[in-house]
Amino acid sequence: MMSERDIDVLLFGEKTCTACGNPFPANTEHFGVDAKHADGLTSSCKTCRGAAARACYGRSPAKYIERNRQYRKRKAASS
Repeated sequence: MMSERDIDVLLFGEKTCTACGNPFPANTEHFGVDAKHADGLTSSCKTCRGAAARACYGRSPAKYIERNRQYRKRKAASS
């Protein structure tokens, strides 16, 4: 009996994350969408991209807080 992962690999192929090196089925469940790549997926998995984003936020949260404040101000002005 084939597992769900085996079926996904057969349908979508397999892609290795450049950050952690783990192989995953090449679908949007494990990788983000990126039109710049030939297969249409990001080079690192969603888990690694999330960890990198959290680390970046942790280094300079004020930068992201200000960016969100400016976004909310622009949205309120356009409404």
